[in-house]
Amino acid sequence: MFKPSFKQLGVVASIIVLASSALAGTITVPNYSFEGPAVSPTNTFFAQADLDSWQKTPQPVGFDPNTQGNWYAYSGEFLNSPYSGALIDNVDASQGCFLFTYPGSGIFQDYDSIGGTNSSVPTHAFNATFTAGKYYKLTTGFTVSFYQPPPQGASIAMQLYYRDALGKIVVVASTNIINSTNVFNPVLHLYDFSVQTPVVTASNAWAGKKIGIQFIYSSDLAHAGGYFDFDNVRLVETIATQLTNPLRTNGQFTFNIVSEPGLGFQVLTSTNITSAYSNWTVLGTVSNITGTLPIAHVVNTNSPRRFYSVKQL
Repeated sequence: MFKPSFKQLGVVASIIVLASSALAGTITVPNYSFEGPAVSPTNTFFAQADLDSWQKTPQPVGFDPNTQGNWYAYSGEFLNSPYSGALIDNVDASQGCFLFTYPGSGIFQDYDSIGGTNSSVPTHAFNATFTAGKYYKLTTGFTVSFYQPPPQGASIAMQLYYRDALGKIVVVASTNIINSTNVFNPVLHLYDFSVQTPVVTASNAWAGKKIGIQFIYSSDLAHAGGYFDFDNVRLVETIATQLTNPLRTNGQFTFNIVSEPGLGFQVLTSTNITSAYSNWTVLGTVSNITGTLPIAHVVNTNSPRRFYSVKQL
């Protein structure tokens, strides 16, 4: 809800936005479906450690490869093969990602990340930016390994982040996907989880910064062991519905509806903000074709206070 108030020429007014779902633009995430590189169908384990586009988190201090194995192999891609005996019924295309549950284990991708095994410099293929006036929603399908699931209560975090001036990852939005038989049942199916940022404002530290995506184990060592599987990483960018530029001139009160193009709205007004919306006066129904739509209403000068509401249809 957006509810600024203002005073002009003795008239106090407030604007309220009641918005439901909105249109959005898809931002392509390189190797979003973990199809590269391809896992050979002759691979005994139907899996490999290599991942195009995604960079792996660094090996943590205290990790001993002599006793705990190759850190690089703690994440990678699997082939969703019918011959594996554990076919997930809704993997996008033919491959997905696996992540072993151990503190610090994860993968990430941003403008400066280095993915794959054949390059030591970033490709800058993922070139999305946090833009003021918009919000961002990340959705991914998750399940747990059929053969080696993590303990109950183990979790993996899905995050949107930016990098600060020192290159450090700063998380903007995060959600934990927690292993539970109440959630992943059956396990041979991916379940969508989402995380969404607040609307970006010009004053936010991440405004104008490159977007990063990270999947990282978020439990303790006591819950380590086993694998999460995930696939089909989807990122959408949506213009937040806002009412802007309020102004009263020549007996009219005007403002702009700013939203995703093509949305329809009902414009309402009332002299009492606490009144039930069923009692508000409907000024009309409009379509915001271009993304910015001016609204004008003749103001009764005998009414010292008036409120305006825009409800998305």
